[in-house]
Amino acid sequence: MTTENNDMVFTRGTNGNDNLTGTALDDILFGSGGSDLLNGLAGNDLIRGDDPLRPGGNDTINGGDGEDQLFGFVGNDIISGGNNNDLLDGDEGNDSLNGGSGNDNLLGKNGNDIILGGLGEDVLIGADGDDFLDGGENNDQLLGEDGDDELIGGDGDDLLSGGRNNDILDGGDGNDQLLGSSGDDEIFAGSGDNLLNGSSGNDYLEAGEGIDQLLGGSGNDEMYAGANNDEVIGGGGNDTAYGESGNDLIVTSSGADLIFGDEDFFGGPDGDDDIVAGNGNDTVYGGGGVDSIIGGGGNDFIDGGNGTSINAAVRDFLTFGDDNLFGSNGNDTITGGFGFDLINGGGTEVGEIDILIGGQLLSSGSIVSEANLGQPPDEDIFVIGTNEGFLYGGGAGAVIGSNIFGQGDRAVIQDFQNGFDNIQTPNGVTPLSVVIGSSRFLLAQVTGGFEIVAQVVGFTGTFAAGTFIPPEA
Repeated sequence: MTTENNDMVFTRGTNGNDNLTGTALDDILFGSGGSDLLNGLAGNDLIRGDDPLRPGGNDTINGGDGEDQLFGFVGNDIISGGNNNDLLDGDEGNDSLNGGSGNDNLLGKNGNDIILGGLGEDVLIGADGDDFLDGGENNDQLLGEDGDDELIGGDGDDLLSGGRNNDILDGGDGNDQLLGSSGDDEIFAGSGDNLLNGSSGNDYLEAGEGIDQLLGGSGNDEMYAGANNDEVIGGGGNDTAYGESGNDLIVTSSGADLIFGDEDFFGGPDGDDDIVAGNGNDTVYGGGGVDSIIGGGGNDFIDGGNGTSINAAVRDFLTFGDDNLFGSNGNDTITGGFGFDLINGGGTEVGEIDILIGGQLLSSGSIVSEANLGQPPDEDIFVIGTNEGFLYGGGAGAVIGSNIFGQGDRAVIQDFQNGFDNIQTPNGVTPLSVVIGSSRFLLAQVTGGFEIVAQVVGFTGTFAAGTFIPPEA
């Protein structure tokens, strides 16, 4: 049935499979029952695949030119907007929606839908079901909502929000905002400067080529920085964070986190990273580059770039850098690695036991210090194995459990505040003493002509290796 006036043509189909074609005017096409083919052509058309009173069938709807409103209703429908700014609504069933050119609004609703924005600045909403959304070109907004959805931004500066359940988000080109929301999401940045936010759930976040910010949110997240200077923020949960070749900022929170300053430990460019491990018992590997690492609260293991804990036989000769390593409260293990490192056990709690390891082979030097000034004695362990190492104690009367020195040009031991300090020298070393001004130096000859120098400020008595020495007699 067709009704026409000067401005509009109304056509209703039958309960069978109809082929309805509009005009150059503004058309209203109702397919009614059956699987119908509806073509709006030119004009601003209103097309429904089914009559609300007689639904049914899998319909194909083409809006054509003009600003059209296209509704699939029941069935698995194929809806194409064509040119201009269109509204596409799949409603029930597993629908395929394509906005075409123009700034379109596409709504999948119920069912597992495929939604393509095409050209223009589009809004794509999956709603219920497991949907696939692709924004296409220009700046689009993609909202997955319920279901396990896959969202692809394409070109342009896009906003992608996965919604509930487990979603996959890929920003593509442009500066994108990628929001995982609830569920265990996988988020990929692509090119451009992007924001990745996993929110709740155990998420996987991977930066792209630009300067990206990665926010893990709550949950146990896995996050990878890209080739540029990125920010990786862990949030709650037990997170795993990887830097890359850029100068990255990596910050985690309350969980037991695992942090790698560089993703590739076997070569390639290394970045100068700032790493803040936060509270919790964390494990941190700085990798190459000039890194600054703060352990935060908890019992942390920190390797500035040349520890022997992982792949030591290979990695020892591939990671360098001058690092700043800070342990804070808790029982910390910190390894400096190659380069001139500043290692500070930190912390103000009574009874902390820190293991502070200086440089390794080929290092130019290390500074190892303990910052818990004024606290009771702690059984801290200092190890220096560099060409030239400097050891600064901390706390009045600190008992240094072990001072182990490997071969090198020399090691300098500075005093540890007022109190009794235990300074040990290697086995087989014969100490010699000499007074320079108000300071006392301990000199010892070792194999190969190297010497160890211990400086004890304000002491004028005599002493031997392994004895308690009052700093101020």
